[in-house]
Amino acid sequence: MSHRLFLALWPDDAARDALLGVQARLFGGRPVPAANLHLTLAFLGQQPEGLLPALRALPRRWSDFDCLLEFDQLGYFRRPRIAWVGMREIPAPLLALRKEMLDALMEEGIALPGAQENFVPHVTLLRDAEPPQQGDIAPLMWRARSVVLAESMAQPGGSQYRILGGER
Repeated sequence: MSHRLFLALWPDDAARDALLGVQARLFGGRPVPAANLHLTLAFLGQQPEGLLPALRALPRRWSDFDCLLEFDQLGYFRRPRIAWVGMREIPAPLLALRKEMLDALMEEGIALPGAQENFVPHVTLLRDAEPPQQGDIAPLMWRARSVVLAESMAQPGGSQYRILGGER
């Protein structure tokens, strides 16, 4: 058996509410459920069950992570038709966390699918969306402290995410 996994930052209640406020102002797509809002740091793809213990332990390496993220722009990925909120300037601690994470995965011998070098930190707000009408938004602040290992499970109404390691 395998699991579709990713490492992510998970918002606290205040950040989630702020993200939902931005989402509510967008049109023309399927809103991502509140419980699924997150910022993916590394997509691991399908991983065998035998790797779960090692992968579940990884978020503890970054239990002291603390970074203020400022989301100030809307963006759009054309191919998957995703509207998202992101950062004009990526904070150095976030880039350092991601590099440490990719290095740790390599040390564990965990192969990652696809290209991992094009990191665009964002939170997906709508799927099957049209491009947002405006690019800049009033800054939304999120004090990111929660690195998690999450599993994506396909459901009839869309993916559902389950936290397997780390704390929400």
